[in-house]
Amino acid sequence: MPSFTGSIYLICSGTSTLVSYINVLLKFAEYGGVGIKTALGMGAVRIDWKG
Repeated sequence: MPSFTGSIYLICSGTSTLVSYINVLLKFAEYGGVGIKTALGMGAVRIDWKG
């Protein structure tokens, strides 16, 4: 099954509203997971806030 393990660095330089929306989506990804089969423990996300 294809997968990804590693780091992704995101930089958002937009309006404060856009940055807030992206932060909400990232926080939800950490709670709900990403992709299919999240109920089986796949798609886990950990966010390290830096900056």
